Amino acid sequence: MARRWNMPELMPPAAEIAAGLDPERWEVVRADDLTRLEAHGHHGDDDHGDHPTEVEVKDTLVHALRR
Repeated sequence: MARRWNMPELMPPAAEIAAGLDPERWEVVRADDLTRLEAHGHHGDDDHGDHPTEVEVKDTLVHALRR
């Protein structure tokens, strides 16, 4: 697996973010930690060598509506 910028302390889990919202002011519609595959960029280099063409990316999604 290719290494990517990884600083989880900068992005807490979705449930933690949602729990920090005042429920009197916010309705949490969705709070998920998602994983997706993203094309691995090579800056125009067609020779991928031993690098994967896709990398796993983790996203944090919180959808909240103001009350």
